[in-house]
Amino acid sequence: MIEVCGADLTLERGYGGYPAEHGPAETALIRNLARRPDLTLGAWAVGYGGQGYPPGQVAAGSGCAQLLAYLQDV
Repeated sequence: MIEVCGADLTLERGYGGYPAEHGPAETALIRNLARRPDLTLGAWAVGYGGQGYPPGQVAAGSGCAQLLAYLQDV
């Protein structure tokens, strides 16, 4: 699911999804958005949890450069 609310953009994969099937497409979308000169990224976070599972955060940062660097490492 992709959701836009005001200045917030959320990408959510229900029940863990199928990373091998959808992960590369999601990552390509995020990279393309992060490289757009007309969009400003203030803060970002990669998290998990919901539907009865405790929430947590894998990574967080600010700005496109940090997000793109994180995506290079995963």
